[in-house]
Amino acid sequence: MTVMLVNPGPLRTRMRAEAMPGEDPRTLRTPEEVAGGIADLLSPGWTKSGMIYDVPTGTIKAPQAPA
Repeated sequence: MTVMLVNPGPLRTRMRAEAMPGEDPRTLRTPEEVAGGIADLLSPGWTKSGMIYDVPTGTIKAPQAPA
């Protein structure tokens, strides 16, 4: 079994627009723009597990205990 967490970062969604009414939505990625990277985690060739895919930085990170 493979388990991954995803931090999508701020995305251009209706929920975010309601929570952040003064933010310019054109400065945010759309869910469709990040879906491809997330889909890679679902491919049969993906071998990492227990990690975090940080979409804003495009990196895979090890989880850390809270300070």
